[in-house]
Amino acid sequence: MQHNEHYQPKSRTTPLPLFDHPYYINIDDELRDEDLQKDEFSEGKALVVEMTKHAWKGYRQFGWDSDEVKPLSKMPLNMFGKNTLLLTLVDSLDTLMVMGLKEELAEAHEKLKELNFDQPLIISLFETNIRVLGGLLSAHALSKDELYKEKAIELGQKFIAAFESRDNVTHIFPHNWLNLMNQSYQTPAERQSVGLAQVGTFSLEFGALSDLKGDEIYRKKAMSIMAKIFEMKCKHEGLYPTAINPKLILQEGSTISLGADGDSFYEYLLKYWLQSGKTDETHLRLYQQAVCGIKKYLIKKSGNYKFLVKLSQERQNSEMEHLTCFAPGMLALGVFHNATDTPEEDLQLARDLVESCYMSYRMQPTGLGPERFSSDENDLFRAVAGQEYWAMRPKVIESLFVLYRVTGDAKYRRWGYQIAVSIDRRCRAKDGGFHGLKNIETGEPKDHQESFFLAETLKYLFLLFSSPKVLPLDQWVFTTEAHPLPIKV
Repeated sequence: MQHNEHYQPKSRTTPLPLFDHPYYINIDDELRDEDLQKDEFSEGKALVVEMTKHAWKGYRQFGWDSDEVKPLSKMPLNMFGKNTLLLTLVDSLDTLMVMGLKEELAEAHEKLKELNFDQPLIISLFETNIRVLGGLLSAHALSKDELYKEKAIELGQKFIAAFESRDNVTHIFPHNWLNLMNQSYQTPAERQSVGLAQVGTFSLEFGALSDLKGDEIYRKKAMSIMAKIFEMKCKHEGLYPTAINPKLILQEGSTISLGADGDSFYEYLLKYWLQSGKTDETHLRLYQQAVCGIKKYLIKKSGNYKFLVKLSQERQNSEMEHLTCFAPGMLALGVFHNATDTPEEDLQLARDLVESCYMSYRMQPTGLGPERFSSDENDLFRAVAGQEYWAMRPKVIESLFVLYRVTGDAKYRRWGYQIAVSIDRRCRAKDGGFHGLKNIETGEPKDHQESFFLAETLKYLFLLFSSPKVLPLDQWVFTTEAHPLPIKV
């Protein structure tokens, strides 16, 4: 597949605000592939470190006692109500460590001492697991600091209540809503179905917590969830409905997707096998089956590009979600670790899909891609109606990082640098922080800096431009929130 590296978006009647600083270079004309293939791409690293410091500045100034920040209105924002889990702070700990931002890390460490899990705060178990527990576990794995260990164990103890109902009956599938005062809540929908990713994204964090605490209860709960899912019967090889009925073995759900509600379940099939030191053969076998199912049911070609789409009512749609753009990286990581018998085919599919993901960015006036996109026979990538926003998500960059580590192909660094510059120019708040976009064509801002912007988007950009010796893929596995955990040896 070929694309126009010098594609220029259509001119706009209203110019977008642009920010410039000395790290910008003209990557098409001045940077050669041999420069991009050096051990480190220093220009890219310098840009991303400065962006991270600016993002942290926004949170530090305007959202310090809260979860997140609204950088344009300079207001704090909490995710679950009036109280806070300091989401951005905890989510960013390992990013600050990896980038060597010692001053920012020191103030985060001091602030973390104030974090109290004994509060009447109703949380999403899924989001708190991947952002807070994962962040604490990774911070400890990188630093061995006892504060992170203590906080992780304290939070993990709270999670146990999510597996019990008010009558103290233990359940395999946890309730997603949990009051930190040790009360779980089952929504009416949970009685009939549970989200595949929502219940299938605990194995990495719970496994690491069991190792840290020396208590197998967490790993056992995660493995019980997966064993229950694995025994379910589905029509499509290796693929499960995004909403599963916990009371039935035969699943007849109508939607199959590696996007919202499905993504991290498939990601963790491969990654838990890696975390286990490649000893958990069940997760490996299920990953292999999933890859076969993806190729058979979810790949669609449009013009010169391939898409990973959704299957609804036995029919493929024509859209690809940004969230599914993690899949090229997953496939490439599987090739790196010899997870399947079809490495050449899997790697080529990863290359094809990540190019489509990249083009969803490249062909927009802002250089940033929409939440969902499609293409036509003329290879014109367009946002799906109502999905024109850029939510600061990391998935395209994540896959560029893995593809570069696996192949060494310089274009993935080039593409990542173009995206980094687009973020910096279109989304930088003047006095600190970054924002999303409500519309990737007009550049209309969304006044919100997501915690995962620091945890994932900026970290993956930094790693894309760093030496492969930094968090090497044969020693570390990244959670769905980009928190690195060690692979067992």
